[in-house]
Amino acid sequence: MNPWFRSPKTALAGAVVAALFAAAPARAAPILDVVFGMDSSGSLGASGWTQEKNFVNAVITTGLPSNQSQAGVVEFATGASEKIPLTLLDSTTVSSLTSQVSALPYLAGSTYTKDAVQTAINVFDNESAAGDLKLFMLITDGVPNPPSSQNPCGLKSTLDAKGIKTVIVGVGAAFNASVIACLVDNPTTDIIQSVDFTSADLNAIVASIQSAANPVPEPATWTLLALGAGAILRRRRKRKPTRSPD
Repeated sequence: MNPWFRSPKTALAGAVVAALFAAAPARAAPILDVVFGMDSSGSLGASGWTQEKNFVNAVITTGLPSNQSQAGVVEFATGASEKIPLTLLDSTTVSSLTSQVSALPYLAGSTYTKDAVQTAINVFDNESAAGDLKLFMLITDGVPNPPSSQNPCGLKSTLDAKGIKTVIVGVGAAFNASVIACLVDNPTTDIIQSVDFTSADLNAIVASIQSAANPVPEPATWTLLALGAGAILRRRRKRKPTRSPD
C-alpha cells in the first residue's frame, strides 16, 4: 500500500466523507454533486483568494472522477451568489470549469455564511437530480459576520432533510469553528483545518487516485474525494501576521 494512504491526517480526511453514505445502496454510476462554498471576504486577502481558487481547481481535477461528478461554485462575501452552476465533469468540461474558477473575482467584504449555505441549498434544489449524492464543501477563514444575521445553524435541519452533507475546510491560523461547527455531523472528522492551501503532495494525490479502483464504486468515490482534499491540505505553513477583521 502506498504509505501516503497510511498517513494519520490522510486517514482522518478520508474518513470525512467515507462514512457519509456507507449505508446507502450501491449504484452502478453514482453522480456526486459537489458545491464549493468559496469565502471571498476581506480577511482572506487577495493572495488567499488565489490560493483558495487553486485548491478548488486541484480538487476538481484530482479528487473528482470524470463522468461521475458534477461541480459548482457559490462565492460569498457581503452576500452570496451562484457563480458556476453544477457541471458534469468530463474531458471537455474540466478545463472549462477550472478556467471559470480561476477567473472568479475577489470580492472582499463581510462573511455572509448563512447566505452561502442557503444559496447552496437552492443550487441543489434546482440542479441536482433525484438520487444524486450531495456534498457542500464550505471553505472559509472566519466566523459569520455580521453574527446576528449570518449564523447558519438554523439551516442544519434543512441540509439534513435534503440529504446534503457538509464538510468545512477551515482556512488560516485564526480559523474558529465554534459557530459553524453546527453545520456538520461530526466536527472531529467533518472539519478539516488548514493554514495554507499549498501542497508538496499534489503529484502523490494524482498518482494515488489513478492507482485506485476504476470505475469508482460507492462509497469509495467519497473516500477519494476526501483523500484528495485532505492531502492537498497536508502541508501547513507558518502562522501569518494577524489578519484584519472583515
